[in-house]
Amino acid sequence: TAQINGVGTKPDLVGEKCGIMFHVTTAKKMLVSVERLTAAGNLVTFGPTNEHCFIENLQTQRRIMMKKRGGVYEVEVMFQIGETWKKGTLTIDSGAEENVMPKGWYDQIELMEKKDGIRFMGADGSDLGNYGRKLMEFIPVAEFNAGFPRRA
Repeated sequence: TAQINGVGTKPDLVGEKCGIMFHVTTAKKMLVSVERLTAAGNLVTFGPTNEHCFIENLQTQRRIMMKKRGGVYEVEVMFQIGETWKKGTLTIDSGAEENVMPKGWYDQIELMEKKDGIRFMGADGSDLGNYGRKLMEFIPVAEFNAGFPRRA
């Protein structure tokens, strides 16, 4: 795909689209809860090297590889924003109870009603707000299926 500033019309990736529901807050980045990943039927493995760090769907055995950067585990993705695709990063967070994303990111994606009665708190105890939810669809950039790389 020809890309300008991380935006393209279709990624040159082989893989199935994924989707994660995020709560919109004043978080600084997109955090994906390990609790939510495992509740959805995934195994999350953190290992000593990048090849040991992955998210595997237990039903399909599809693997999404994580990269460790400075003590943080991340997944590189291409988000579908309407008819275009944009590069992004998901931070896999073992301390988060919910998936959260910053308010004001990806305004083209429909903002759904917030779940009442839910408060989000930062690691420092600050209130992160609760502004609604967005279903983010994406294709992982580093995807493996049953341990074998897919063609790029």
